[in-house]
Amino acid sequence: MRKLKLVKVGSPELVSCMMHDGTQMRDYQCPECQHGIIEEYKNCPYCGTELDWKNKDERSKEFERVLNILSKYE
Repeated sequence: MRKLKLVKVGSPELVSCMMHDGTQMRDYQCPECQHGIIEEYKNCPYCGTELDWKNKDERSKEFERVLNILSKYE
């Protein structure tokens, strides 16, 4: 009989986005442990959560909140 292993799967959260020399740079964090991660990771190296990058450009709620605050000063 085979054993099943349960794996946590989460979508990385976009927490910042900036331009540097014409290149867009994005920072992501693990949805489980909130450590910073990069797009090359298939699993979070800190907590082991499997990362589902399909929705990688969805902004976190905190990122949206900060953008709303900043937009008031434009």
